[in-house]
Amino acid sequence: MEDTIQYHDLATDHGAYDAETGEYSLPQYAIKSRNYTCPQCFQKLILKKGNIKRHHFAHYSQEISCEFYNINNESQYNKIHEGLLHKTAKIMLKKILEESVGKKIYISRDCATNQCNNYDLVVLHNVDENTLFQLEHTLKFENRNIRPDLAWLQNNEIKYIFEIYDTSKTKEYNRPNDVEWFEFKAFDLIKNFKEGKFENKDEIQFNCMRDIIKCQDCIREERRRTGYRIEKEQKRKLEEEAEQKRIEEEVIKYRTTCQKCHRTKANNNYPSCYQCTMAEKTNKCRECHKPTKYTYCWDHRL
Repeated sequence: MEDTIQYHDLATDHGAYDAETGEYSLPQYAIKSRNYTCPQCFQKLILKKGNIKRHHFAHYSQEISCEFYNINNESQYNKIHEGLLHKTAKIMLKKILEESVGKKIYISRDCATNQCNNYDLVVLHNVDENTLFQLEHTLKFENRNIRPDLAWLQNNEIKYIFEIYDTSKTKEYNRPNDVEWFEFKAFDLIKNFKEGKFENKDEIQFNCMRDIIKCQDCIREERRRTGYRIEKEQKRKLEEEAEQKRIEEEVIKYRTTCQKCHRTKANNNYPSCYQCTMAEKTNKCRECHKPTKYTYCWDHRL
């Protein structure tokens, strides 16, 4: 329940642009004597900063179709707060990056395996006079137009792509592989902004939430396990082949060996050799009990 309350508290903090400086400001930090414009429709806003209600911006007229600050009641607020959170976060990100001239920008990416505490740290290009940040910049990808939340243009060329997600992440197959791109959670971005983690520092750090990056330790461990599985599978196949060969040899031996005298047979169609087969078909001599076709063998017939 605490997370839900905190989530809603962040969602209501939709800021506005200072009409003179162009800086993005949250209502609790805004000054009533200054003029502010809506980030969506660019209309002039009124800052409501009293002692009873929560500080917030609002349009002068309710007839304006823009719904960026349209949170008049709780039921209506619940319907639109997720989209507003996303809009606020990407505008915040644009302002943070535009004001990062002379600062180091780092992006940490946790290992996607969730089996370790390792992370990868990416150092971005420095922001300079040739850097431009554009919201929902249109670019071609697989014969269709895509519009990432924020594009970093360096000398009018795409350098990085940034995505903001609130409830669902961007599908990996919907973004190009030849451009490095990152994805941030809207809730965390706004929370860190409110806590002043992007102010008055020589460096800025974001946390990328893409879940396809693996650390080198996990890659090596995965290769080791894969090698072990391959080795185990090869060993199993060799054992199966050896067992199959042994069975075939036993079959051949059974077919070529007499089951009575164990001598090699001339004909594999019978279980016994010719001599043993003939011995079964003849009588025994009444005198010496040798096999014979007659009552007596050849030696005792006379």
